[in-house]
Order: sequence, then structure tokens, then C-alpha cells
Amino acid sequence: MAAEQTQKHPTMPEVVEELKRMTDISFPIVAMGLIGYLKNMILVVCMGRLGSLELAGGALAIGFTNITGYSVLSGLAMGMEPLCQAFGSRNLTLVSLSLQRTILMLLLASIPIGLLWLNLEPLMLRLRQNPDITHVASLYCRSPSQTSLLIAFFTHYVSIYAVKGRHGH
Repeated sequence: MAAEQTQKHPTMPEVVEELKRMTDISFPIVAMGLIGYLKNMILVVCMGRLGSLELAGGALAIGFTNITGYSVLSGLAMGMEPLCQAFGSRNLTLVSLSLQRTILMLLLASIPIGLLWLNLEPLMLRLRQNPDITHVASLYCRSPSQTSLLIAFFTHYVSIYAVKGRHGH
């Protein structure tokens, strides 16, 4: 009973080793998140150079797409992440099934999000937003660059599997 009560505390080398492993695992995910934010920062800087109307429209579109699209899909993808524990047990059937279901779920969720983005202009006009700014924002939402929505999340989700698979966690 006395042996159960004594707890072994990690040594400093064990702590350092664990921090190294955590850094190896988290670096790709953090880097991808930063690149996503960097993209928006570059867009805002470029739109600011085009003019204040373009900047206002672009900022509205970026905010709208972040809230209605990226955050929703990110939340859905992260909700499936606990199933990555199947890597630890080497249950590749469960890993495959989880990945397939997540991709299907993200595709299905992308349909209403895409429809919402395509109808940004009528929605914002009903909310009595400035028509000129709304028009510029709707152009951004309909642009081909927004197809990166799915690519970003599939890449993010697959990178989680790749990192966990590489490190055996």
C-alpha cells in the first residue's frame, strides 16, 4: 500500500524528451494554422493597396468566410480527432473508417456553407449593409481561391494522421 502512495516524478531529461516529442507532433499543425492566417494577412494588405472599398469588402468577406466556413469545418474536423487514438492501438480499420467518415462529413457540411457564400450579397443587403461593400465581398466569396476551403481541412486532418502515424501515438 505504501508503494501505491509514492508517486514517481519525471526527471528533467524525461521532461525535456517529452517536450521534444510534443514539439515534433505539434509543429506541422501549428505551421499550417499560421500559414492560413498569413494568407488572410497578405490578402488584407493587398486589398488595402487597391482602395478602401476593396479593403472593406475584403475584410467583410474574410470575416464572413472565417466564421461561417473555416471555423465550422475546423470544429467538425477536430471533433473527429479523438478517433486518431486508433493509431496507438494500431487499429488501421478504425483509422480508415474515421478518415472516410470525416471526409464525407466535411464534404456534406461544405454544401450549405458554399451555398451561403454564393448568396452573401442578398443576405448582406437584407441586413442593410452597404451595397458597394457587399458587392465586393460577394465577389471575394465566389472567387476560385475559396476552393482552398476543402483542401485546407483535408490537408489539416490528414496531417494529424501522418504525424501520429510517424510518431506511433
